[in-house]
Amino acid sequence: MTSVTANQAGDYAVSVFQTPAPEDIMEADSSPATLTIGTDAPTVQTLGASSIGMNGATLEGQANGNNVGTQITVYFQYGLDPNLANPTSTSPLYGPSGYAQDFANPITGLNPGTTYYYRIVAFNDAGEGIGAITNFTTIWSPVPPTLISPGAVTADGAPTLTNLTPTFDWSAASQAASSDLIVTKSPFGPANVVVTLGVGTNSSIQMPSGILQPETLYEWHMVSFNSLGDESAASSSLYFWTPAAPIITTLAATNILSHSATLQGFVNPGGASATAYFEYGITTNYGSMTPPTGIGTIPQDFSANITGLASGTLYHCRIDATNSAGTSLGLDKTFNTP
Repeated sequence: MTSVTANQAGDYAVSVFQTPAPEDIMEADSSPATLTIGTDAPTVQTLGASSIGMNGATLEGQANGNNVGTQITVYFQYGLDPNLANPTSTSPLYGPSGYAQDFANPITGLNPGTTYYYRIVAFNDAGEGIGAITNFTTIWSPVPPTLISPGAVTADGAPTLTNLTPTFDWSAASQAASSDLIVTKSPFGPANVVVTLGVGTNSSIQMPSGILQPETLYEWHMVSFNSLGDESAASSSLYFWTPAAPIITTLAATNILSHSATLQGFVNPGGASATAYFEYGITTNYGSMTPPTGIGTIPQDFSANITGLASGTLYHCRIDATNSAGTSLGLDKTFNTP
């Protein structure tokens, strides 16, 4: 008996003979018949990857053995090269030869945030079917943003900001789905978190009003998230002081005449640009004030001339100043016009 397989595909002439018994010899029918062995290698299609994570994915494809042989063998090739030079092969899977079937093979040990190329391969007795190359990218492993401003890298070197609504700037982490900005106050720790701001994929945000308080030491840092919600480690920290309300001193009036005087005071703006003015009048309710004058951020003496006073009268006065951290009211001083 001679056997043929699908890898010997083609048309064969087959003659059938019947061996007669010795006592009944007759001529056997030797007319030829034709037997065709199938020639179709598997039909395959590379499908999309699923269950993509940071370190693995499931490769998917479809294969049809086209009724050749008793089964088909399927595996996937994958690697970093777009042409799949020297690819890695998955363990083989097996399926029936008679109809199309979907196949899936999970792979692990991949690098996060990396593009991999893959294809399905199947073979049967007639040959091999090779699918088209496609690709997927593993999920990015989150790293935190890089902080830019405001602040210094140590609390000892923390600068004083000029307002209570600063703009925070950072370099956003590549491929981050979102990030959080976390602000804590001294003494630092989870119990003293002031605010956590979801900043999406932005690279700056202005602090809303009413959150930071005057004359307080703060720390801020950030974390990032990937599309699966995995959280990065915390970034490094930056530290800063918020400005204080102005520190002011009402000084004795000078150049006192019957109808005029020069009011005197000292203003420390508290690290933020300040505006100063005097209130004055014949009672501690005052009732009159000098024009508010911007004095910047430098501690300095401040004075204002007033006129229209009544002679022989006791007057009350005080210096006031305001900045982004608040308003300070000076102590009352008195003087008499001659």
